[in-house]
Amino acid sequence: MRALNFPLLVAASLTFLGIAPAAETLPKALPIPDTIPEARDIPYPGTLEISVDATDLQQRIYYVKQTLPVSGPGKLTLMLPKWIPAKHRVFGSIRALAGLTIRHRNKIIPWKRDDVEVYAFHLDVAGRLVEVISGQPYDEFLRTRIFEPLGMKDTQFYLSDAQADRLVTVQTPGTDGWEKYIGTDHYDADYPIKGARTWFGGGAGLTSTVRDYAAFLQMYLNGGEYLGTRLLSRTTIETIMAFQTELTATKYYSLAFGVVTPAGVAHGGLGGLNTFSGGGYFNSSYFADPEEKVLAMIFKQTRGQVGDQTAWKFAQMTFAAIDD
Repeated sequence: MRALNFPLLVAASLTFLGIAPAAETLPKALPIPDTIPEARDIPYPGTLEISVDATDLQQRIYYVKQTLPVSGPGKLTLMLPKWIPAKHRVFGSIRALAGLTIRHRNKIIPWKRDDVEVYAFHLDVAGRLVEVISGQPYDEFLRTRIFEPLGMKDTQFYLSDAQADRLVTVQTPGTDGWEKYIGTDHYDADYPIKGARTWFGGGAGLTSTVRDYAAFLQMYLNGGEYLGTRLLSRTTIETIMAFQTELTATKYYSLAFGVVTPAGVAHGGLGGLNTFSGGGYFNSSYFADPEEKVLAMIFKQTRGQVGDQTAWKFAQMTFAAIDD
């Protein structure tokens, strides 16, 4: 989640970010991210179909169409076979692959090559699924069905010219203290105000303010309603918050958040039972405790080996301030 300046709220959250000690400001090698899901031996959800057009013999070009059923919305990683039976080395020719196009119901789904594993391709099924079911472009669906009903006027993928100067600069540790984070070869950190403005991710890419995101989280705390506007039913909220997979010894993953378990309550410092939390790509974080009716956010806008511990300290300070 990127942050826009919002009077008092964003400024207040930024005060928790101090300059790291000198030892933390030196350049450090970043660990290679592990973005490839671990292989699992499970039944595939459906039947794979493949058709091959090998009639272009002169140019030796094969046209392949493969149909892959998926179990539901979300992020998906496709792997081109690297190891071929009866070969004793990496033999799958990635160089021979061209014109890869992924579609759902004849609509193109954007994909991204993995930063490290060149045989892996990432795509997000969720956004396209919303478009098919609603009949609306994904960004328009978010705006009309969620942002406008909740009064989230400063939340979108790309900013207007009037909003551009409010975009908070992402910082990263440098040799002489904090410096502007540029991004990587695959994206510009200033993407909300630059570029073609055509990518709308189903699981990432929005820019918002503390005020706007507080309204979104409060809707969850209220069981699907905010200021008289109901977006989700109580039972839908219960389904979203239900256990999906274990995250840590103290939390589990629901469909949207990390959720504190009884072991997490006993651990301390994480909030009460069913406290839900999450964060953004540029080091923003939030949590909400349904028992205490407490909601807190801290938008730091940093990237790289920051080394600060503000997120968990901020949570402990918040819960320690409850005096009833």
